[in-house]
Amino acid sequence: MVRIAAVVELGRPADEARALVVGAPGAPALAWLAEGMVAWRGDQRDEAARLLARAIDDVRAGSVVRAIAHVYAARLAEAAGDGKGAASHRAAAVALAAPDATWLRGGGSPGSPPPAGDAGT
Repeated sequence: MVRIAAVVELGRPADEARALVVGAPGAPALAWLAEGMVAWRGDQRDEAARLLARAIDDVRAGSVVRAIAHVYAARLAEAAGDGKGAASHRAAAVALAAPDATWLRGGGSPGSPPPAGDAGT
Protein backbone atom coordinates (compact mmCIF):
# COMPACT_ATOMS: atom_id res chain seq x y z
CA MET A 1 0.00 0.00 0.00
CA VAL A 2 2.82 2.40 0.84
CA ARG A 3 4.46 1.87 -2.55
CA ILE A 4 1.15 2.44 -4.34
CA ALA A 5 0.58 5.64 -2.39
CA ALA A 6 4.11 6.84 -3.16
CA VAL A 7 3.70 6.22 -6.89
CA VAL A 8 0.30 7.95 -6.89
CA GLU A 9 1.44 10.95 -4.85
CA LEU A 10 4.59 11.41 -6.92
CA GLY A 11 2.42 11.73 -10.02
CA ARG A 12 3.85 8.65 -11.72
CA PRO A 13 1.76 6.95 -14.44
CA ALA A 14 -1.31 5.07 -13.25
CA ASP A 15 -0.09 1.89 -14.97
CA GLU A 16 2.98 1.89 -12.73
CA ALA A 17 0.77 2.02 -9.63
CA ARG A 18 -1.70 -0.48 -11.07
CA ALA A 19 1.10 -3.05 -11.44
CA LEU A 20 1.58 -2.92 -7.66
CA VAL A 21 -2.05 -3.66 -6.77
CA VAL A 22 -2.68 -7.17 -5.48
CA GLY A 23 -5.85 -8.72 -4.13
CA ALA A 24 -6.51 -8.66 -0.40
CA PRO A 25 -9.21 -11.27 0.29
CA GLY A 26 -8.93 -10.73 4.04
CA ALA A 27 -9.04 -6.94 3.71
CA PRO A 28 -11.21 -5.97 0.74
CA ALA A 29 -11.43 -2.32 1.81
CA LEU A 30 -7.66 -2.03 1.54
CA ALA A 31 -7.85 -3.35 -2.04
CA TRP A 32 -10.69 -0.93 -2.84
CA LEU A 33 -8.63 1.94 -1.45
CA ALA A 34 -5.57 0.96 -3.51
CA GLU A 35 -7.62 0.49 -6.67
CA GLY A 36 -9.46 3.77 -6.02
CA MET A 37 -6.17 5.64 -5.63
CA VAL A 38 -4.92 4.16 -8.90
CA ALA A 39 -8.18 5.05 -10.66
CA TRP A 40 -7.88 8.62 -9.31
CA ARG A 41 -4.30 8.81 -10.62
CA GLY A 42 -5.53 7.52 -14.00
CA ASP A 43 -8.26 10.18 -14.12
CA GLN A 44 -10.98 7.52 -14.00
CA ARG A 45 -13.13 9.58 -11.67
CA ASP A 46 -16.31 7.50 -11.70
CA GLU A 47 -14.43 4.28 -10.98
CA ALA A 48 -12.35 6.01 -8.29
CA ALA A 49 -15.47 7.40 -6.63
CA ARG A 50 -17.14 3.97 -6.66
CA LEU A 51 -14.13 2.21 -5.14
CA LEU A 52 -13.44 4.89 -2.54
CA ALA A 53 -17.10 4.89 -1.49
CA ARG A 54 -16.87 1.14 -0.89
CA ALA A 55 -13.82 1.63 1.35
CA ILE A 56 -15.48 4.52 3.19
CA ASP A 57 -18.71 2.61 3.77
CA ASP A 58 -17.03 -0.55 5.08
CA VAL A 59 -16.84 -0.01 8.85
CA ARG A 60 -14.66 -3.12 9.11
CA ALA A 61 -11.97 -1.26 7.16
CA GLY A 62 -10.68 0.65 10.14
CA SER A 63 -10.34 4.36 10.64
CA VAL A 64 -7.03 4.80 8.81
CA VAL A 65 -8.23 3.20 5.56
CA ARG A 66 -11.50 5.11 5.74
CA ALA A 67 -9.72 8.43 6.49
CA ILE A 68 -7.39 8.02 3.51
CA ALA A 69 -10.33 7.11 1.28
CA HIS A 70 -12.06 10.32 2.43
CA VAL A 71 -8.95 12.34 1.52
CA TYR A 72 -9.04 11.00 -2.02
CA ALA A 73 -12.83 11.40 -2.23
CA ALA A 74 -12.32 15.04 -1.23
CA ARG A 75 -9.87 15.45 -4.10
CA LEU A 76 -12.42 13.96 -6.49
CA ALA A 77 -15.17 16.25 -5.22
CA GLU A 78 -12.90 19.27 -5.52
CA ALA A 79 -11.96 18.34 -9.10
CA ALA A 80 -15.68 18.10 -9.91
CA GLY A 81 -16.25 21.59 -8.50
CA ASP A 82 -18.09 20.28 -5.43
CA GLY A 83 -16.52 22.35 -2.67
CA LYS A 84 -19.18 21.36 -0.14
CA GLY A 85 -18.64 17.65 -0.82
CA ALA A 86 -14.86 18.10 -0.60
CA ALA A 87 -15.20 19.87 2.76
CA SER A 88 -17.47 17.12 4.04
CA HIS A 89 -14.97 14.41 3.08
CA ARG A 90 -12.09 16.35 4.65
CA ALA A 91 -14.05 16.76 7.88
CA ALA A 92 -14.84 13.03 7.92
CA ALA A 93 -11.15 12.23 7.37
CA VAL A 94 -10.13 14.44 10.28
CA ALA A 95 -12.80 12.89 12.52
CA LEU A 96 -11.51 9.40 11.73
CA ALA A 97 -7.82 10.25 12.08
CA ALA A 98 -5.82 9.61 15.20
CA PRO A 99 -5.15 12.70 17.33
CA ASP A 100 -1.49 12.79 16.27
CA ALA A 101 -2.20 12.56 12.52
CA THR A 102 -0.57 15.90 11.77
CA TRP A 103 -0.01 14.84 8.14
CA LEU A 104 -3.76 15.07 7.68
CA ARG A 105 -4.17 18.39 9.42
CA GLY A 106 -1.45 20.10 7.40
CA GLY A 107 1.21 19.97 10.09
CA GLY A 108 4.66 18.48 10.11
CA SER A 109 5.81 15.42 11.92
CA PRO A 110 4.60 14.72 15.49
CA GLY A 111 6.34 17.03 17.91
CA SER A 112 7.09 19.70 15.32
CA PRO A 113 5.83 23.23 15.93
CA PRO A 114 2.35 24.02 14.61
CA PRO A 115 2.03 25.78 11.23
CA ALA A 116 2.23 29.58 11.26
CA GLY A 117 -0.98 31.13 12.52
CA ASP A 118 -1.97 27.94 14.37
CA ALA A 119 -1.93 28.16 18.12
CA GLY A 120 -1.83 24.38 18.29
CA THR A 121 -5.57 23.93 18.66
